[in-house]
Amino acid sequence: NQINNEAKILFPEITSLKIGNYTIENETTKSKVIPVILFQSKKSLDEPTQIKMKMWLKQRLAKDSIEVYRQN
Repeated sequence: NQINNEAKILFPEITSLKIGNYTIENETTKSKVIPVILFQSKKSLDEPTQIKMKMWLKQRLAKDSIEVYRQN
């Protein structure tokens, strides 16, 4: 997957990155789809790296809202 390969280049600590979509159903508004990113890394990412990765993923996926989680 292209984004997985790019992530490994930009963030060498990352060993795997997967993207799924979570749909929020709401009675008053239309359903909203939020990308959920799961990644694995050799070590925990420091806060500046986490922020940089979130900003890059938002830009790369063209989404204003994403969720990012590290899998152990």
